[in-house]
Amino acid sequence: MEILRYCKKCNNHKLQNEEFWHKRKSRKDGWEFYCKECIKKKTLENYNKNKQKWNETSRKNKKLNRDRINEYKNSLSCLKCGEGRNWLLDFHHKDKNEKKFQISQGERYGWEKIKTEIEKCVILCSNCHRDFHYKEKQEKITIEEYLNSFNKLIKNK
Repeated sequence: MEILRYCKKCNNHKLQNEEFWHKRKSRKDGWEFYCKECIKKKTLENYNKNKQKWNETSRKNKKLNRDRINEYKNSLSCLKCGEGRNWLLDFHHKDKNEKKFQISQGERYGWEKIKTEIEKCVILCSNCHRDFHYKEKQEKITIEEYLNSFNKLIKNK
């Protein structure tokens, strides 16, 4: 049975599903008051009235996330060579099919999304990262094989 919801803004009835409505945990019924279309219009109006404030907030949040990422990288080092300077460290996704975005572009997302994406990664310095991708193409190795081959070298010394 299809359930219809009434939008108090546009006075229309629309199917109650995620195509037309945002979910809202704080409401008893779990749905937003206004349909997605009305919320989008209202947000755009608000943005156009307050562009400077929105842009300042956006810049501030991006910088905050960039700083958080760099602070997090301060506690890490390359899994292959041990390089620890944060500006040389890269996040390499273990499985490219699970990759939602590059961490270097993550500043535009919320910190929780960034942390979730970081959990899908291993840390390599830029040289080891390039070395891995070269060997990945030439020798068809995985990141696990790449890191294990290095660990075997250390154990044999």
